[in-house]
Amino acid sequence: MAPRPQTKVVSKTAKPIKSAAKPTKPTPVAAPAMPQQPATCGCTSSGCGGGLMACMCSMVKACPLGKQLVTRSFWAAAVVAFLVVFATDWLLHARLLVTEYQATSAFWRTGADVRHGLIFLTQALTALVYAAIILGMGHAFRWWGAAVCGLLAASPAALTSVALYATMPFAAATIPLAWAAGSLGQGVLAGLAICAVLRLSRAPQGQACGCGPSCGCGS
Repeated sequence: MAPRPQTKVVSKTAKPIKSAAKPTKPTPVAAPAMPQQPATCGCTSSGCGGGLMACMCSMVKACPLGKQLVTRSFWAAAVVAFLVVFATDWLLHARLLVTEYQATSAFWRTGADVRHGLIFLTQALTALVYAAIILGMGHAFRWWGAAVCGLLAASPAALTSVALYATMPFAAATIPLAWAAGSLGQGVLAGLAICAVLRLSRAPQGQACGCGPSCGCGS
């Protein structure tokens, strides 16, 4: 028999498959969340977008004492304080000290020359100061606290009245002392009147006037 031809077995080694490494896409990194700034009544860094009144509200609220100036309680207290100031001034100057004023008529203007408009303006400003100090000191809802705060608010006016005795040629200290006592009594009465109104109305001191809670002025 003829020998069989030997067949060569060729083993083919598998070539490694080159996988094209595709560049991985960077995962987007979320930007850090910006802290939410409290509302400022329309005031932004670029200007007042909420109008003039909203911007004034924001600036006033930035001051601790100014927080009291945009509340209904403040304006109610200011009206009550004005009534007290007007009544006590009228009682003191138009009734109790008439004789003393007539005896020292060379010091004063005549009745026709009195600047009544300026007097009303000073009384209104005094009432605003009383309301701001009494509410700002934080004791307006307590009888004793409101009275003491009113007394402290009136102390500068009382001391000024006493100091006038050293500079003006009064024959006696009756008028300056009466002015000082009247100022102190006026402050105490203004404090008690403000306390009474707040207690009767139960008006929250933090409720804003003219600004809603959405603009940051409601607290």
